[in-house]
Amino acid sequence: MNVKMDGTSLRFKITGAELEELLAGRPVVNRPVVGGVSVVVVIEPRPHLSTGLSAQCLAEKGAVTLQLAVAAEKLTQLKDMGKSRDGIAVTEGDTVLYLLVDARKTSAEQ
Repeated sequence: MNVKMDGTSLRFKITGAELEELLAGRPVVNRPVVGGVSVVVVIEPRPHLSTGLSAQCLAEKGAVTLQLAVAAEKLTQLKDMGKSRDGIAVTEGDTVLYLLVDARKTSAEQ
């Protein structure tokens, strides 16, 4: 999983193997440590999420969690789309959320 941020968007780029985990109903988690602080990034399937994609950031002492919830139909749409530079996008407030399968990764790298 790769996450890119700028002033107006969050872009979550996943591998094909990570998409399969999400389609099976399992979350994908990445836990890097930055400056002694645990940064937990979670993409979580939510079968009945009406907005398609929804992001939330939670801060606790010693840890920050960035969570992306994804509706089941968006995961299916992403699988049907295959590797794409565009992926799926949803605007939430002033932020555009993107979820895409990394077009540069080969199946051997996943």
